Amino acid sequence: MEEGDRKERGPSGGGAGLTTLFLINQKLKLMFKRQLIRLKFKPLEAVEAPAGEMTVVLGSGWPGVLVHEAIGHGLEGDFNRKKTSAFSGLMGEKVASSICTVIDDGTIKDARGSLNVDDEGEPTERTVLIEDGKLCNYMQDQLNARLMNTKSTGNGRRESFFDSNYSRMTNTFMFGEIISMKKL
Repeated sequence: MEEGDRKERGPSGGGAGLTTLFLINQKLKLMFKRQLIRLKFKPLEAVEAPAGEMTVVLGSGWPGVLVHEAIGHGLEGDFNRKKTSAFSGLMGEKVASSICTVIDDGTIKDARGSLNVDDEGEPTERTVLIEDGKLCNYMQDQLNARLMNTKSTGNGRRESFFDSNYSRMTNTFMFGEIISMKKL
């Protein structure tokens, strides 16, 4: 897309371990159609987002992308073992509001990130990462779990059989507290 001297582009798609019947579901088609329309027009209107530390209020649904990117990747074992995550060395420490609990769960039936076993053959599981604001676990593959003296959480993933495993999310989400607009 172009407008004046500004050019934008963006992909759209999805993947999951689902049946063919699910893939032809009209709701899924409509979701991708809406996403394509949004990607076509919105980037040209975008302004730079504010940066820095700030309080945020999240609703349900798409704010999960923020949880995935800003929190989830930082809780993957390999980044913490290498000390490249903002969460490195903070196990047991308060890292979020006391109303915040973050979970990674690869066992949710028919969810996009769910698997029976990860790419190392480990059963996926429900892993509490942050509970009541305190960091209590990282997502682990076998190698990083062994090097960090802990157990695999069924989060070993690889791009292909040529590639090494690394710790990656399945279905990562956050619980919080339902607060009225008046209280906010």
